Amino acid sequence: MRRFLRKTVLAFTLLAPLTLLAQPTPNISLPFFDDFAYSSFIPSQLYWETPTDARVTRARAHKSPTIGVLTLDAAEANGLLHKNATTAAFQADVLASRPIDIEAGQDSLYLSFQFQPGGDAEAPARGDSLLLDFFDPTQAKWVNVWGAIYLAQRGRIEQYFHNTPRWVKSIEQSHPAPQRHFFKAHIPVRDKRFIKTGFQFRFRNLASIIHDNTAPGRTANSSQWHVDLVYLNAFRTYNDTIVPDVACTALPATAFTEYSAVPYEAFYEYVQSRTLEPAETLRMEYENFGRNTNNVNRTFVIEDLTKKVAQPPYNGGNINLTPFKSESYQRTITFPWQNLMGSEVNVRFRAILQTDQNPKNAPFRWNDTVETRLHCTDEYAYDYGEPTSGYGIVGVGAERGAAAMRFKPLKATAIKAVRIWFNPIGDLKARKRFRLCFWKDADGVPGEKVYEQLVTPPREESEVGRFYEIALTTPITFKTPYFVGWEQLSADMINIAYDTYTPHKAVIYSRTSTQWQKSKVDGALMLRLVCGGEGIDPKLPTGACSPAIPESSVLPNPAQEQIYIKTAEAVANIAIYSVQGVLVKENFPSNTYISVAGLPRGFYLVRITYTSGVQDTKKLILR
Repeated sequence: MRRFLRKTVLAFTLLAPLTLLAQPTPNISLPFFDDFAYSSFIPSQLYWETPTDARVTRARAHKSPTIGVLTLDAAEANGLLHKNATTAAFQADVLASRPIDIEAGQDSLYLSFQFQPGGDAEAPARGDSLLLDFFDPTQAKWVNVWGAIYLAQRGRIEQYFHNTPRWVKSIEQSHPAPQRHFFKAHIPVRDKRFIKTGFQFRFRNLASIIHDNTAPGRTANSSQWHVDLVYLNAFRTYNDTIVPDVACTALPATAFTEYSAVPYEAFYEYVQSRTLEPAETLRMEYENFGRNTNNVNRTFVIEDLTKKVAQPPYNGGNINLTPFKSESYQRTITFPWQNLMGSEVNVRFRAILQTDQNPKNAPFRWNDTVETRLHCTDEYAYDYGEPTSGYGIVGVGAERGAAAMRFKPLKATAIKAVRIWFNPIGDLKARKRFRLCFWKDADGVPGEKVYEQLVTPPREESEVGRFYEIALTTPITFKTPYFVGWEQLSADMINIAYDTYTPHKAVIYSRTSTQWQKSKVDGALMLRLVCGGEGIDPKLPTGACSPAIPESSVLPNPAQEQIYIKTAEAVANIAIYSVQGVLVKENFPSNTYISVAGLPRGFYLVRITYTSGVQDTKKLILR
């Protein structure tokens, strides 16, 4: 019923002479600049030491200056929580620069960067911090020089400075939405013990995780900081936070706006349905971060990676881009899409800027090329393949909660499986079973449920943090739109990945009662439909294997001194919560009298967990 998607990887080991292996990596020279605008998730080894748990991300920061940021969080490189993760602040990610040569006569060194607490992901909690250290080559030790904390309730960031002679000790900065704002940091390198060949700097963070006994699925990656535009150079001034760079600031936009991927057998229909008015265009966005006017040449490239079509670049001409100016450029294109038909469609759209060929400006060219992929194999997808955060349902009524995302077929086919990205959580074994469900589209809202299938989610480390394939018991026809999602069997959050970065805005609904509510968050669930072949028209009970919620009752209700919880099936646990979700009493059996005399009078929730994993919640009134 389930199988995990695996890729076959052939590993080759090259045995080099010992003398070659022993050669040290040469130091790097100023200027040092990185804006993480490359496609790799690993920080560039040209500038940074590896291995590291810090990662380059695109989907988590909110409106970052360039398309990539460095993210430090509570997770290791594989996405699993750090082994030392606790609810108190702990040492999490570390990323150190390679040694840097500081030449004689180089003076007025400053390190600047921009940083954001949380973005569209989980923000740092009180007690968490982002830190910067400098390396003392003579003493061979790291020295803290800067730190930042995020005070969410006050809407404020506080920066602290240490070991920075003749510099401020702290800066307080407020913003209406600090979690979605990039703040500037500017740190002098003045202490003479640092101004030597072999100087290094490093970012690190203190993180903490959120633990909720009522919803273990919420215990996941948290305390995220995002860093961009890291710039170290000499001959700067005390207020010089300007980066002399022209950069692409968004991925190239194409006419394919409905899905990020469709089955290759429906690619012709996708070509016919794409946005074509007034003409098919490509668009790029770019900005001059510097104080000088730059002459910029613009080029688009559409590359068929399957080599069925070869197409020359589309030249966009030159423009003089004035200081601090943002621009958007688009041009009409023609491309023989019909020639791509086959077993796979794999197209790369690139937007390219060219400013000058001066070697001294080479460090500033990371962000001169950005790309978007259109990769069509066997699935419908909205997401870009990188999670921003987790999506789930918690709170009152969550044990009956449901969520669904709309899919419309471009060509009649069958749905064979569903691929879901399950985020790593603190206790993988605690993730609860759920029902995978299909609903008819009732004028844009989930209507009649036509298919359901009981699913045991992945509980091994190798199965989470990537797409996990759930084969349908019976392939079903896909000729009309469906809402596809899940129904919960417990109040715990399933924690499925969510992508807010994708431009393909899916239609998502959720409910905790009989009424569906449309999601107000842009983006898409990382849930994909695997299609092909033939199926049958879905109609319950085809494929259904959902357990019903057993009968139960709480007597008397309202109650005073004691209650009797009557159940028809075996119970694993019974717990009583306040209406605020605070646990007040648990671990008592059913079908016996329980004292509630010591509880304050008021409203409560009784949560019954059966040995099957199914949960039910009853209201209780104490008078």
